[in-house]
Amino acid sequence: MFQSRRDIRAIGAIGFLAIWLSAGCGGGGGGSSSPSGTILPPGAGSVISVEVPPADAQTPPPSDPSAPPSSPPPAPTPAPSPPTVVDGWVLKHKETFDQPLPAPLSWERDFYGQPEDPWDEDGLFFFKKAQSLGKNFADALGKFLSFRKSYAYGEGGWLTVELYGRDADADGTLSAQEHGGEFLISTLGDGNHVLQLNDPVHYDGAEVRSTEPLPSEYRIRLKVTPVSAGGRDEDGVWRTNGYSDGTETADPWRFTNQSTAPMPAWRENGFYFLTILDTRPMPHNNVWIHHHRKVVIDSDNNLYPEGPWSTIWTPQGRISEGSHPVSMLALDGNRFGSVWTGNPFYCFYNGAFRSDCGPTGHTAADAYINGETYTVTIERNATHYLLEVSGRFRYGGQTTYRGAIDFRKTPIWHYNNTPQDAPRDKDSQPMKDLGIDWHAWPVDSAYPDYFMFGDPHITHYEGTVLYDDVELWVRP
Repeated sequence: MFQSRRDIRAIGAIGFLAIWLSAGCGGGGGGSSSPSGTILPPGAGSVISVEVPPADAQTPPPSDPSAPPSSPPPAPTPAPSPPTVVDGWVLKHKETFDQPLPAPLSWERDFYGQPEDPWDEDGLFFFKKAQSLGKNFADALGKFLSFRKSYAYGEGGWLTVELYGRDADADGTLSAQEHGGEFLISTLGDGNHVLQLNDPVHYDGAEVRSTEPLPSEYRIRLKVTPVSAGGRDEDGVWRTNGYSDGTETADPWRFTNQSTAPMPAWRENGFYFLTILDTRPMPHNNVWIHHHRKVVIDSDNNLYPEGPWSTIWTPQGRISEGSHPVSMLALDGNRFGSVWTGNPFYCFYNGAFRSDCGPTGHTAADAYINGETYTVTIERNATHYLLEVSGRFRYGGQTTYRGAIDFRKTPIWHYNNTPQDAPRDKDSQPMKDLGIDWHAWPVDSAYPDYFMFGDPHITHYEGTVLYDDVELWVRP
């Protein structure tokens, strides 16, 4: 139809007059025009070959002033932009947080039940450990209620936001004081939008994770700006480690082998720059996450009377310091470690990943500075995990820390994405003495990679951190 209309418009009034005269409808004044589609006999006159609309067409002649404007031809579909490719990596997703978060969702009660492993909130580990101390863990767990929110964000919903809040008085709702973890879209002075982690209560949890498991090879990159998440105050004085009042406890999940009395929470405060877990991430007690990490870039500001448990590498060597550590860690798959804190580490410092993490079992690469922005990368290729952090640091100045570790040769805890890649000599039952039949690394197991950043703890951490420009790169 679009072609017929164009031909008709091109002929115009003179063309139609010629057709009319050729059909015997001019000069003599008495004839009628041939019907549309009639073939004129030879000698009937000069014929101009045109396309004419079918008999039932309703379009008025072009000379009719009532004729509607012609429809333009459809615009050609633009060719898709070529993908961004750098060093053999293709940019699959990038999130800049310029779009608003979904409208506020209702909190949904978490009824626990059917735990996946012994360290879930109602996991067998806590019940058995409390029982060994003459206590019923159900009594402590029943003093409050748990609530969660979860929603997708970004292109195709490739990111998922996971939030947790505690109803401390168990009245069925979260009060203004109980709040719950949250993210906000904030606008900086230069107009840039960022995702703001906002945890005013240490029972809150708020994290962003990959919606789907990651492919076998990937690169995750993002920007992180610590604002306030513990450590020394700007005047250099330890006060409450970034907490509201300095009396917060890690109940009910963090107790000891000697007593079910909850440990202090305020001595530990921090956040995750970025980490890779072996199962779908959600805010949990901090015992849970210690058993599910593969590689980690995080910070735990720690303050104890006997001194910090963390050390930090500086140009002058290792120092004992608990404020603002930037930890780049890979979990040691050769040793299960503690039922409370998980596997020991390979620590990146002084230019390489090392099994010697110092006298406390931990050495950080450097220390962050509040308000500085750090570009953080975790990559998994065919043979290695690679961790990288760039920015201005407390001791090393403007620099980049970058380390790679072979996840099979080392090996890294739960590195295998497929059963075929599972090691054959790492399985154990570390909680057999508690009567828990749990295998640490079955030979037919497979553990997907998920990334996560934010505050995954519902026992520790409160404060503010900004995140931006989250990128997922994959192999073509």
